[in-house]
Amino acid sequence: MSASICRKALEEAVEYSYPGAYISRSGDLHIAYTWRRKTIKHVSFTAGELRELMDAV
Repeated sequence: MSASICRKALEEAVEYSYPGAYISRSGDLHIAYTWRRKTIKHVSFTAGELRELMDAV
């Protein structure tokens, strides 16, 4: 997932709650959260994508 896609997802997030995060052995980040009180969403970032996001900040 690119930094621009991540920013767009955050801008469109009207309401989210109860986030949970997990880092896998390979360094991938997984985040699950309740979206609009209707469904559970899951996003993940590879270790490489996380480095790219951090470099963009």
